Amino acid sequence: MNADDGTERTRSVGDGVQLAYDTAGLRTGAGGLQEVSGSADAAGSALQAAALDAVMFGRTPAAGVFAAAVAAARAAQARGFRQEAQRSADLAGRSGTAAQLGDGLTAETASVASTPTPGFR
Repeated sequence: MNADDGTERTRSVGDGVQLAYDTAGLRTGAGGLQEVSGSADAAGSALQAAALDAVMFGRTPAAGVFAAAVAAARAAQARGFRQEAQRSADLAGRSGTAAQLGDGLTAETASVASTPTPGFR
């Protein structure tokens, strides 16, 4: 069985049978999702912080209405970024937990698989 270094865990259980669980892949995916989460959160914050004033759309009677519509769209986009940040962080956490459980799963399954059962060959 490999060491607890995040690599794929493999264990031979006899008769050429090997059990494996790719915990490294899960950990890599979790790390990538953490990066996505941080980027999405930063994008939402940057979008929300951007200046928006009616004069940016000219000195016309409709500029205020147009600015309000853009502000509403911007707020919706910022909420979407923040929701994606939360979803990605949650999935990263669950992937990391699955990797930890996989470390134990491979060892436990290999132990059960290599235990002789009376009356069976």
